[in-house]
Amino acid sequence: MKLAKTAKNPRFIIFIIFIIFFLFGFTLYHNIQKNSQYSVKHEKFDIYLIADLDKKSKQDTPKPSWRSYLKTGTLMRNKDSDTYSLTWKEEHLLESRLGEGGRGMELSELILWNKMLLAFDDRSGIVFEVHNGQVIPRYILSTGNGYSQKGFKSEWATIKDGDLYVGSHGFEWRKDGKIDNYDCSFIKKISKNGKIEHINWKSNYDALREATNSIAPGYQAHEAVGWNEKYKRWYFLPRKISSEIYEEEKDETQASNKLISVDNKFKNVMVEEIGEYDNTKGFSSFKFIPSSPDEMIITKSLEVGDKTESYIMIVNFITKKILLPLTKFADEKYEGVEIIPQ
Repeated sequence: MKLAKTAKNPRFIIFIIFIIFFLFGFTLYHNIQKNSQYSVKHEKFDIYLIADLDKKSKQDTPKPSWRSYLKTGTLMRNKDSDTYSLTWKEEHLLESRLGEGGRGMELSELILWNKMLLAFDDRSGIVFEVHNGQVIPRYILSTGNGYSQKGFKSEWATIKDGDLYVGSHGFEWRKDGKIDNYDCSFIKKISKNGKIEHINWKSNYDALREATNSIAPGYQAHEAVGWNEKYKRWYFLPRKISSEIYEEEKDETQASNKLISVDNKFKNVMVEEIGEYDNTKGFSSFKFIPSSPDEMIITKSLEVGDKTESYIMIVNFITKKILLPLTKFADEKYEGVEIIPQ
């Protein structure tokens, strides 16, 4: 009886209405904040690319040291045609005395995370911050499950739920044709407080290989991977795909133009083609365009014998429209790319 009277009380009704509007308003605000990154179309961006010079990174100095280059430019969006134009600016020399086994500064990826522009050495496992023309070591990633003195062969990096995910090429390591270890099938998850987790992704990589007829002894080599928050899917642009066992010389002509996407549980795998196929030019990095999650800025590189070349393009991976044609920009091998709105 008292409950019925309370329900008819005008103050009680107003209170309930207030609660409903409060919850609705909070939900609406949360959704707006969550999707605001997609609502504003940026038109001007800074672009950064990092070089991996392999053995050529070693410098002729009294004490061992290694080098890389940071290339910068400005990317402009044409509002009328939804295409892009790119203007190159400066190229900065980066030097370090840190390496492993006589090699170092073979920087394979670049990403802005936790207010740091990070570059990844695929020889030593060192993660450098690029700051004021210098490289400063911030993390050291050991290979496999983390209990190793050998550095992790970092090849790609992306951000998911605020954490940094770092991966390698994703297939088994062989000696004399026989499987030696699966260390490069692990990924590293770095939280904002610096905690590093070593996660075995072998089953995830295997799911991608099954979808492209590249299960062992075949292989997929990954250098370009990203998490898309809009679609809640992982996107992979494999550098190489082969149904045959890895051979160094033959690998030079196993480049791919496949785009693989998969849900977070690695159950729903989709395979498409993106751009023109060239068996010598493989994907080396990509980033989703800020505020335009359907668009990718992609780098490709060529390595045949002693010859190297680097290329860049932008594509809408939903419509497959090319927004910046594949363009050569260097004879050196640049691998990592990052793009930041001005």
